[in-house]
Amino acid sequence: GCEAQIKLGLFREIDAVRGLTFPVVDEARGLVVAIGDTDLSARTKDFVTTDGRPYTAEADYPRSYAFIAVFKLKDGAISRIEDTVNEVPYLMPAWKERP
Repeated sequence: GCEAQIKLGLFREIDAVRGLTFPVVDEARGLVVAIGDTDLSARTKDFVTTDGRPYTAEADYPRSYAFIAVFKLKDGAISRIEDTVNEVPYLMPAWKERP
């Protein structure tokens, strides 16, 4: 799950999340939509997870990802995430800053 991946440090290669917004929050259904951009500079290519395993980043070049994610909340915690991600030019302006 998400918590285990975060505790392992698997998101260490992410430098920034920009332009993050939550345009839809449906409390009755426990759904939240998030839109934003994630930057990966490729400065962190190889690292060790918190349990001692070596990890190599998927790509060795700077890149950004534009994403739309839907989070399902249950009992006050995230129970599922569905997202669509598109690689865009590195440091491209956040989606809400684009013309």
